[in-house]
Amino acid sequence: MESRATLSTLLLSLTMRHRARLREIVSFVVVGISNTAVDFIVLNLLITLTHYDNGWRLLIFNGLSFLAAVVNSYILNGRITFRNTGTGNAWRFFRFIVVNALGLLINSITVWLMAPLLSPMFPVITAINVSKALATLLSLCWNYLAFKRWIFRTEIPMTHRRDEVHVRPLAGKPGELYEVHARPLVGLTGSKRE
Repeated sequence: MESRATLSTLLLSLTMRHRARLREIVSFVVVGISNTAVDFIVLNLLITLTHYDNGWRLLIFNGLSFLAAVVNSYILNGRITFRNTGTGNAWRFFRFIVVNALGLLINSITVWLMAPLLSPMFPVITAINVSKALATLLSLCWNYLAFKRWIFRTEIPMTHRRDEVHVRPLAGKPGELYEVHARPLVGLTGSKRE
């Protein structure tokens, strides 16, 4: 009977951790959709207002729209996805720009390499769009991991809430007896999150 209660408590704890991670990933994807919308809206607005749709001006417009999407991403991912409550700083924003630039590089290289490989099997526009979809998936994974581990890593994880159950092995013997805590863990800053 005791092992069944321990197992259900362990499963509850795992479910809570996964729920927090799933919320984080869903938020990241929703913010990504928002970033894409900002990118396209700013690009098309600049083209519509200036009537320039080619050459070096298009390159500048695309850079400006990408930068607008990056700023949107920094604000929304910091506040919503990773729940960063601290004020931003120049070093964090620089790292964010570096991560996004590498994401853009991953995206561009994937399209550049995959489109010619897929062209014999599909019409050119389909090959480009399939390559772009794969590139978006790869850069999305890169950005999520880099944001979580390098940019917003100092934040207290979402799973550390007052009402969460924490399960720890007793006496260093995982899989046998577990100690159950229904109190918050100490955050990375050393203080309890209230």
